[in-house]
Amino acid sequence: MPPLATPAFLTSLRSIPHLPPNTWYYLASVAFAVLNRPTEIPRIYSFSLTTSPAHETLNRTREALLKASAIGGFPSIINALNALKTVVPEDLLDAPSPTARARDGVKMAEGDQLWDSIYGEVGPRVMRGMRRSYDDLGGVARLVYAGILADDKVLGKKETGFVLVAGLVTGGQAWGAQEKGHRRGCVNNGATWAEVEAVEMLAGRVVEEVRNAARETELVRGLG
Repeated sequence: MPPLATPAFLTSLRSIPHLPPNTWYYLASVAFAVLNRPTEIPRIYSFSLTTSPAHETLNRTREALLKASAIGGFPSIINALNALKTVVPEDLLDAPSPTARARDGVKMAEGDQLWDSIYGEVGPRVMRGMRRSYDDLGGVARLVYAGILADDKVLGKKETGFVLVAGLVTGGQAWGAQEKGHRRGCVNNGATWAEVEAVEMLAGRVVEEVRNAARETELVRGLG
């Protein structure tokens, strides 16, 4: 499959109206990663360096990818982060993490605060529904929020919400219920609806690009 994260395509993503500032590159990385197109991640990172400092771009991209593991799972995110490191200088790779996870461990209270900020008054009902499906599901969800999503040293609550929405868009209607909750969560944490819709548009364009490329590849195989 040919490269998809071309300068022209990435420029079109960066130019989406109302897209929150300095988010396009890590949101595009999230969408490609959850769709398991890790080879696009280095291209996005390299192109983003034309307008953003390397250390800031790297920190935000890695943190967004890590947080996207709550949506796309660890295998696709490991693939994406392994691909990213191939174009990162050694001094940046070896720099200490800007987050507090390794030092502070899992802080359940911070995870619960993030949950409440996203779901508001319906949060307890959502948690009860998860525990009704399987009690451990609710417990593990709390661990994910506390251990992965709550750290705000690089991406705050609003930016974390954008990451989750971008990842959920890749699942289409199958993940629609979850996306609906996180759309509202972004607004609860300070985003505008126009910003949320711009994030959805970016992820949707990535999905369409990947689908079109897959169709073309299958067509070529059929002709062969």
